[in-house]
Amino acid sequence: VEAVREGLAQQINVDQLMWKDAYLVGVPMVDLQHKHIFSALEQLAKVALSQRANRHQMDIGQALGRLLESMLHDFLAEEGVMARVGYPRLHAHRVVHQAFTQQGLELLSQFREGTLVVEGMVLSSLFQGLLAHIGSSDRDFGDYYARCCGGGE
Repeated sequence: VEAVREGLAQQINVDQLMWKDAYLVGVPMVDLQHKHIFSALEQLAKVALSQRANRHQMDIGQALGRLLESMLHDFLAEEGVMARVGYPRLHAHRVVHQAFTQQGLELLSQFREGTLVVEGMVLSSLFQGLLAHIGSSDRDFGDYYARCCGGGE
């Protein structure tokens, strides 16, 4: 909890969490899924960082749940495309998705138990993790997809 309090000083701007075309990996369905995740993350940030006196923990919990749901949907759809095109690193990619899923479930559990405050540091960590995954593993898949499938689904 102390680390979270320290993170409150680390301000994050909701605009930083918005989708940018620089995040495209070149697989239309995967890019669309990523846009949905960014939208869910942006909504979570808007609720969590709201200065409204009446912001409710239930609203934050629902937004966090929607983000996790978007991620899970993305992972399944992404893995489906990978399987269809015979992506050789599908298993390793699936393991990374499982780790993300576990982390997301732990965050949701901690939030529900009252041991996690969704503020700047948590949002920044989610954002950085998402960018790192898209910028490495998903981009590698995008490169493979362009070579094997000519970029069309």
